[in-house]
Amino acid sequence: MKKWLTLPLLLVFMTACNDGTDEMYNNSFRDGLDYIAAEDFIRAEVYFEQALEARPDDQRTQDFIDQLKHYQQALEYFDMEQYADSMEELEFVLDTENGSAGMAAKAQDMFDNAQLELEKLTVEAETEADEEDEEAKPEVEEAEPEKDINSEELVEDDLEIDTLEKEQPEKNETDQSDAEVEQVDMVVAEETEKATESNSSVESEPEAAAYAFEDFQGYYANFEGEPYNSEMVHLIIITDSKYYDIVIGWGEYAAYDIVDYSVDDNSLFIAYNPPETEEIGMELDAGSISYSMYENSNSEKELISQYSHTYYPLTKTDFINTGLNPAIGELGEF
Repeated sequence: MKKWLTLPLLLVFMTACNDGTDEMYNNSFRDGLDYIAAEDFIRAEVYFEQALEARPDDQRTQDFIDQLKHYQQALEYFDMEQYADSMEELEFVLDTENGSAGMAAKAQDMFDNAQLELEKLTVEAETEADEEDEEAKPEVEEAEPEKDINSEELVEDDLEIDTLEKEQPEKNETDQSDAEVEQVDMVVAEETEKATESNSSVESEPEAAAYAFEDFQGYYANFEGEPYNSEMVHLIIITDSKYYDIVIGWGEYAAYDIVDYSVDDNSLFIAYNPPETEEIGMELDAGSISYSMYENSNSEKELISQYSHTYYPLTKTDFINTGLNPAIGELGEF
């Protein structure tokens, strides 16, 4: 009789422990994403370490931690102007397949800056070396041919010198006045040129794309082959409060409540939980996902997931025509 009573109690205890572990994982992972968005990488690493303690075998969390370590090392090298070493650390962040898309975007920006600074240092070193080579070359003076000097030439030279000495004061005054006018003209020309260059750079500099959460909302599809001309294999829907994950081949979907999100440049981080009310679909777990937004040649939005899958925009009509229409009344308009 005691054995039959003990087994149910043990099952209840194990279930409670699992629920507590999942909650710790989800909260820690979500806090880590928030601190990445805030560029507080030390705290982000601490929270991902806590998430890994809850799920020690979770490779994605380990990849996030590795990315953070290499990115922070790259920052140190960059501050010390060791740009080649910084670029080497950043390559690890960029090559991590299941890591953070936000970290990859930050790493790409720093990589480009480090490459530019390295090129500047190379040019400066080459210029300095050329200047040293020029200074080291011996100066060769050409010898003037000797002239025959006679008394008549000496007399003529004396007369020329006397004439020049009389004309010199007037000439000096004229030259000084001309030099002052020329200097003023040069200053005016330089200021005009600087103002023109400044206006030109301001006009030609493109505005950086700034995305908000609303820009990511919509219907998106991943295709088996050529976009729009091949079979859809995966659909996602992002609303102001819901995230839908739909697998075409299975005819099933997962509907999540968005509990938190952050936008960093062109990257969106979503933390989600299963809805409080039961819906028909796959078995749901809490988690997170990230997408980066780009515009194609037709100025249409495309999303690339953290797993490097590309999703193309659909209209609401396109989505309805798929025959997969879960909770369509709750989706709202975009």
